[in-house]
Amino acid sequence: MTTLQATALEKEIDKQIEEKENEFMKEILRGCEDTDSTEVLCAKMIRNAIGISIKLSVGTTLDMLINFGIVEPHDEEQLRKNIISVVK
Repeated sequence: MTTLQATALEKEIDKQIEEKENEFMKEILRGCEDTDSTEVLCAKMIRNAIGISIKLSVGTTLDMLINFGIVEPHDEEQLRKNIISVVK
């Protein structure tokens, strides 16, 4: 990766973080209860932050791969199949 590409990628990530800051704050606190101990709160927040990081990384990577024509996105029907599961 060239310096220019790295700089452009960093700028895109910064933009996404800024645009979704409120969502990220809510997501970091997801599942946290007032009755949780400090240790439990920290563990939950770390777990949530890791999830946010993974989603942001994978999303950015997939966007780049799609934009470069390396991969093709699934069509809407396939995406719905991936989301919906049959109840047994």
